[in-house]
Amino acid sequence: SDSKNDKNHQVFGTPDYLSPELLLGQPHNESVDWWALGVCFYEFLVGITPFADQTPELIFENILNGLIEWPEGEEALSTAAMDVIKQFLKHKPKERMRLNQMKQHELFKSVNWSNLLNEQPPFVPRPDNSMDTCYFETRNEIQNIKM
Repeated sequence: SDSKNDKNHQVFGTPDYLSPELLLGQPHNESVDWWALGVCFYEFLVGITPFADQTPELIFENILNGLIEWPEGEEALSTAAMDVIKQFLKHKPKERMRLNQMKQHELFKSVNWSNLLNEQPPFVPRPDNSMDTCYFETRNEIQNIKM
């Protein structure tokens, strides 16, 4: 096997955030970042990544099969939030939501895009020091993984 060719098909990154085209070794562009934003957005709202599982292989399988576990009951996301996530996590890169669509989406209608840097954030963390992790749970605790 040609080592130069193998290098082009290596996958780097945290498994949970990789888009299908990266996993399949297909050509890719900035749409992988919109995919990752969808993963982050789900994680911000739910507390774990959308394709989380016990092993990287199972995570990859969930990504490739589009298996997302949506919270239910009191923890259910709004229809608008679910739609944003689904728009970012479309398997076809050209169909993923981009900035212009995001700006026009119902979920972000209250965002003042033209003055975003001067907006007051809804929450400002106040850690005790640079090593303070009080705002975070470990992935193992969240997913009940025993080490």
